[in-house]
Amino acid sequence: MPPKKPKTAKKRGKSAKVARLKKSVKSAKKQKRPDHLFKPGESGNPNGRPPGSKNNKTRFIEQKLAELGYDPINAMVEMRGDLGNKIEDLKIKHSIDRELANYVFPKRKATEFTDTTDSRPVKELSNAELNALIQKS
Repeated sequence: MPPKKPKTAKKRGKSAKVARLKKSVKSAKKQKRPDHLFKPGESGNPNGRPPGSKNNKTRFIEQKLAELGYDPINAMVEMRGDLGNKIEDLKIKHSIDRELANYVFPKRKATEFTDTTDSRPVKELSNAELNALIQKS
């Protein structure tokens, strides 16, 4: 049986570095958090961002558009009126209408209906039973 080759310095050095790194990570985890920092699970803003508030990027863009006197919705409406009745123009009109509809009609979200009093699927309920359930909620 041939004698075992000693580990090369490169391998020893790499494993030693890994061991030191693991040790430093463990010690970093054990360090006490300063008192002025929030504890895990806590937040400086427990209620979060208020609904409907705008981020800085949105406010900046709105400010620049106001400074320029440019209203993108009016521009889309004007562009739509300038188009003809060619198929390409109709496709553009359709996409403009879809974009404008987002400002008039909010997107609808799917809602799930569950009734805990009746184990039958909703499809099997009569109109009277459905109306009674709607009245309860």
